[in-house]
Amino acid sequence: MEGKKDIKDCVLCGKACKKATRKDFSCGCDPYCTTCATAYLKSCLSKPFFKPKCDGGCGSQKPFPDLWARQLLRRKDATTYFDLGSEADEVSRNAALYCHDTACGRYIPPRYRFGLNNDAATVDGTGTCPCGKLTCIGCGDKVHQGETCAEVQARWEAEGKLKEELERQSHRTMGQLSIKQCPKCQSAAEKADGGCNYVQCASCGKTFDWDTASIVDYSKFVDSKPEGIKPEDEKSTYGNLESFEFNPFEDKPAENEFAENKAANANSSEAMAIDEPTNTL
Repeated sequence: MEGKKDIKDCVLCGKACKKATRKDFSCGCDPYCTTCATAYLKSCLSKPFFKPKCDGGCGSQKPFPDLWARQLLRRKDATTYFDLGSEADEVSRNAALYCHDTACGRYIPPRYRFGLNNDAATVDGTGTCPCGKLTCIGCGDKVHQGETCAEVQARWEAEGKLKEELERQSHRTMGQLSIKQCPKCQSAAEKADGGCNYVQCASCGKTFDWDTASIVDYSKFVDSKPEGIKPEDEKSTYGNLESFEFNPFEDKPAENEFAENKAANANSSEAMAIDEPTNTL
């Protein structure tokens, strides 16, 4: 039977705990009950990762023993806890390994690394990402069997320089042929000699400025007003337009006069027909 000396209060919740239901620090500070210790460990299962430490006031800031995570967390949570801790440690040493595929980019824990060899200051081996892709531990890129990391690096530099030279030659040739790339879709667009600087791309339909290689913003042309027009003049002009009544004969004086003459002749004919005496037999 446990004595009263074996009962201590939890540093977080203050609950009295027996030895079987608490976790003691080697520094002698107040313990954590298993409930609070478990909750504290679970709160660390996210980034940025921090390892829980002693809050008992001794100043040692001793971290929770790894054994506590194995005892209190479920297997999946414990694995996540140790992977996050390993990643944080390797990031601080600039030694973390991530999947070379930028679409994935997940951290590759040490348990997924094989063939590691640090002899003669060389790093060799392969890391298998959970996505299934293989990453070289030495250079962090796709595995390259038969080539060292230095050889691969030299090949990349040569390929990069060749690509830059080809791009320069391509731009030079396009300039000579009055061809430029559309800033929207990068398709080739041609401008006729002496033509307008606003060129429409045949691929995406966007219009861009030939000189500045920038998409034309048509919104700046909307609701634009000629310079020199005052607001009151604009208001009076629009007011006159609103009160304007259309007269179909007003703009055609010749047709208007012809219509009036025709109407007058018709009236006179009717008058003559009324005044003319009727012939009787």
